[in-house]
Amino acid sequence: MISPKKYNIEYFLFILPAFSLFTLFFIIPFFSGIYYSLTSWNGISPKKPFVGLRNYSMLLGDRAFWASFRNTLVFTIAHVAIVNITALVMAFVLVKNIPLRKLFRCFFFLPNVFSLIIVGQIWSFLLGPVSYELGNLTNFSPLKIGWLSDPNIAIFSVVLASVWQAAGWYMLLFVAGLEAIPRDLYEAATIDGAGETNQFFSITIPLLVSTLVICLFLSTINSLRVFDIVYSMTGGGPGRATETAILNIYDTTFNSFFYGYGTAKAVFLLVVIILISFMQIFFLQKREVKF
Repeated sequence: MISPKKYNIEYFLFILPAFSLFTLFFIIPFFSGIYYSLTSWNGISPKKPFVGLRNYSMLLGDRAFWASFRNTLVFTIAHVAIVNITALVMAFVLVKNIPLRKLFRCFFFLPNVFSLIIVGQIWSFLLGPVSYELGNLTNFSPLKIGWLSDPNIAIFSVVLASVWQAAGWYMLLFVAGLEAIPRDLYEAATIDGAGETNQFFSITIPLLVSTLVICLFLSTINSLRVFDIVYSMTGGGPGRATETAILNIYDTTFNSFFYGYGTAKAVFLLVVIILISFMQIFFLQKREVKF
């Protein structure tokens, strides 16, 4: 254990740059945001009238925000489930000794290097004009579906694009987790007569929980604050069918100039993200298996 005498001036000088950046870009904006959420500031005027909790009481009756919050939850549930299952399947295949597996890893990871704005533009083109023209040429009715114009389908079209972009990243995490599992366990299980299915559920999944916690944590946070790809593909439309909470906050704050009210929405969303994240970590860490 380090003695308190070890904490001299040099120690604090070393951590000063990182702490300064943390203070500048997190602590100050965080408390400033809480203050602005208690005002009716429009983002331009030097005056910031204090209104207390009025913005939060308005939030309770804001149907547009709750509709966007519901869309965010639908997107989050669909994205988290599909992207993690897809990534796990890809990782499980690519840890096998198959030809060109390293090339396939690079290929599957490639979409992750693209900006979400670019990904949104690509998929809005593919699911729009390209899909419609192919449907006319082949007379294949599923291609003629209004992937981005049907309010019941549009949100899942965005999920499809987001999974395509993100699956490669989570695949690499799962690959690292799978390769860290000792091979001796599988050899012993094989000798005992356990098949691949039994090994997967009795060895792989329990020892992969720590990686799964990380993947679920990251994918949930990224889904709850999704903005770029929705803004690029649909802009929240048709109507408000794909409007997410962040998109609603953006519209309230920067298009309608209700800066204080928009900040109150952002603070509420931050609290929700923190609560969901802690719940995930709390319940999943109990199921971790050490080796």
